[in-house]
Amino acid sequence: SLNPDAIARQEAIYELVATELAYLRDLELIDAVFGQPLLSAPHIMPYEQAQEFLRNLFYNYNELIANSRALYARLRERQSEAPVVSGVGDIFDEWANSLEAFVEYAVHVPAAQCALESQLLNNRAMADFLATAESAPGARRLPVQSFLGRAATRLARYPLLLDAIHRRTMASSEGDMLQSASKKVRHALAEIDRRTGENAAELRMRQINQRLRLVPGARESLALDSSARRLIKEGLFTAGDGVQVLVFLFDNALVMAVEEKVPYAKNVTRYIADARIIPVSMLDVAVPVNEAGTLTGIREALGLLGPSQNTTSRNALLRHSSSTASVKPTRANSPLSFIHIGCRALCRTLLASSDSERDSWLAVVRRHICVPQTLVEAYTELRLLSDRDFSQARGPQCTAPFTAGSGCRMLLFGNREGLHLGIYGVPTSVVRISHCGSVSKIHVLRRYNIAIVLSDQTLLVFPLTAIENATANIGSVGLAGTKIASSVAFFDVGMYLGLPLIVLMKPRNGKSHFKCIQPQFTNADGTTTTGSDYSYDSSESTSEYK
Repeated sequence: SLNPDAIARQEAIYELVATELAYLRDLELIDAVFGQPLLSAPHIMPYEQAQEFLRNLFYNYNELIANSRALYARLRERQSEAPVVSGVGDIFDEWANSLEAFVEYAVHVPAAQCALESQLLNNRAMADFLATAESAPGARRLPVQSFLGRAATRLARYPLLLDAIHRRTMASSEGDMLQSASKKVRHALAEIDRRTGENAAELRMRQINQRLRLVPGARESLALDSSARRLIKEGLFTAGDGVQVLVFLFDNALVMAVEEKVPYAKNVTRYIADARIIPVSMLDVAVPVNEAGTLTGIREALGLLGPSQNTTSRNALLRHSSSTASVKPTRANSPLSFIHIGCRALCRTLLASSDSERDSWLAVVRRHICVPQTLVEAYTELRLLSDRDFSQARGPQCTAPFTAGSGCRMLLFGNREGLHLGIYGVPTSVVRISHCGSVSKIHVLRRYNIAIVLSDQTLLVFPLTAIENATANIGSVGLAGTKIASSVAFFDVGMYLGLPLIVLMKPRNGKSHFKCIQPQFTNADGTTTTGSDYSYDSSESTSEYK
C-alpha cells in the first residue's frame, strides 16, 4: 500500500541501520584481530609497549564502540515498533549533540598512521604479524589502515545517509530534525578539517624524517626531528634517465631522494636520499637555456654571487657535472638546475612537470634566500652609507666596517668595479681605492693591520694603513694588494691557538680542496715574532685538506 517515494524512504532508513551494524562489527574486530593477538606476542614487542602502541594507534575506539552500540540499539528498537518506520530524525538529532569522541579520534588518525608506519619501517616482525592478522576471515583481507580510518569515514558518510532520508520525507518536524542532525555532523567534520590542517605540517615533517634513509652523519646535521625545523617546499621531478626524484627544501638544506616500496610491508614506502645534500647557505637554482647558453641563477640575479660563481664559471660547473649530461632541455619538459655554489659534484639538473611548477620553485627559493624585509627592519639599523648612484649590476656585494688608527669609523665595500672606502655616516666620502676587479668578500683583521679581499677568484691582502691613506694618495689605478692565492671559490677567517686562521676553498677535479693559512709577523732580521708589521709568506708549502 506504500507509494514509490515511501518505499524509497524505508529503503534509505534500512540502509542507514544496516551500515551502522557493519560499522559496529568492524570496530569490534579491532580488538579481536589486532589487539589481543599483539598483546599475546612478546616476540614482537613487550606487553607494556604493545599496550601503549595500541592506545596510540586506535586511541579512544572503545568510546566509539559504546557510542555505536547505543545508537544501533535505539535504531533497532524503532524498527521493532512497526513494520513501517515512522522516522529516525529525533534519534540522530539527539545523537549528534555528542560527537566529541568522533572528532578526537579523527584528528588523531594522521598521527596514528605515522606511528604505525614507523613500526613497519623498523620492525619487520610487526609487518609479518599484521600480514597474518589481515588474512583472518573476519578482517576480509583489509589492511590495518582501513580499520584505522573506519570511524572517520563513517562520520563523513552520515550526512549523505541522512540527506537521502530527508529528500524522501514530507515537510514536517521529522524533516527538520534530519536537517539539524546533518548540520551538526557537518560542523564536526569542519572542526576535524581545521584541527587536522593545523597539525599537517608537523606530521609531514615527522613522516619525512622517519621515511628518509640518509648517508651516515647527515641525519644529525639536518636535525629533522627538531621542533624548529620547517619544510619549505616539496615536489616531484624527473631525472634524465626517467627516474622520479622527490625534492625537499627544508629551512636548512635541500634533499633529493627516490621513493622505494618496502618489500616486506604493504602500502609502506621509504625515501632513499641522494648523497648530494645542499645547505641552504650554498643553494642556488637556475634555468639552463641550453648547454652552451647562459645560466642565470637566483643568487646572481639578486647580486648575491661573487665572481667565483659568475655566469661563465657556473655554466662550466654544470656542463662538467655528470648528473646533467643526459638532461637536454626540450619544449616538452621544464629543466631546473639545483646548484651547490661551492662544489660541482653536488649540482643536479632535473625536469619539472611544467613551467609553472618550475617558476614556483624559483619563487620559493628566491624568498628563502632573501631575508624578508620586515625581519631586516626589525633587527638592523638602516643608515645611508653612500650617495653614489650604483646601478643594479654594480651595487655593493659585500661590506666590512672597521675603526681606523685615528679612531674614525670607516667602511670598506666591494662591487664589480673594485674596492671602495668611505667614512661611516658620511655618504659623500665614498671613493674607489682599488680597481682590483669584482669583489665578493672582505674580512678585516684590525689587530694585524690587514684587510683580506676575494676578487675575481684571487685572494688579496691590503695593509689597513695603506687603505686609510688611500683617499689622500689615490692614483689612477689605486691600490694593488698582495696576492695570496688564486682560483679561490670562497674563504672565511677564524681563530686557532690565538692567531687568525684563513681557510680558503679551491674546487678541483670535482672536489673541494681546503687550504689553511696563517699570517706571520717578521722582524727586520727575518725572524718570526709577534709584532706590528705584517708580511705574508707566499710559498705554496701549506697543507691542503680535501
